[in-house]
Amino acid sequence: MKKILVSFLTVFGSFGFAGHPALAADTGVITLSGSIGVVNEIEITQFDVATSLNIVDGESNALVATVTETSNSPTGYTIYMNSVNDSNLINSANGEETAPYTVSYDGGSPVALTTADLAMKTVGVLGGLVTDESDVLINLTGNSAASSGTFADVITVSIAAN
Repeated sequence: MKKILVSFLTVFGSFGFAGHPALAADTGVITLSGSIGVVNEIEITQFDVATSLNIVDGESNALVATVTETSNSPTGYTIYMNSVNDSNLINSANGEETAPYTVSYDGGSPVALTTADLAMKTVGVLGGLVTDESDVLINLTGNSAASSGTFADVITVSIAAN
């Protein structure tokens, strides 16, 4: 009886009782994949002049910051800017007193910002990860009759894929 059981298991074991298919193919496939996420990043280096602007005499093309842009978006990217106070430095001691300014980005024409995002730079199709630096320049109208106080505004810079 032992011989018959061993023979029975040997014959039927080759047909897949071990949990593996008994029939094999002569070809197979291996599926490979990977992915890279979209990178859209900025890093802002602000210079000391940004917080010590000459309100009385004004500023002409004052380099207030450099923005490092990094992107791998195949469709490119756009840099946007906006201003909390519509391109006006507002006196903290007297909210009615302002010093208007314009901003130029990466050699572009000076523009007055608003609270809405304004496209300052658009980069087209990219072939991979790129990094670029852009200068931010301020032109400030002087106010020789300005009263004491701190004049301030906040500019937001952002990057988005096209």
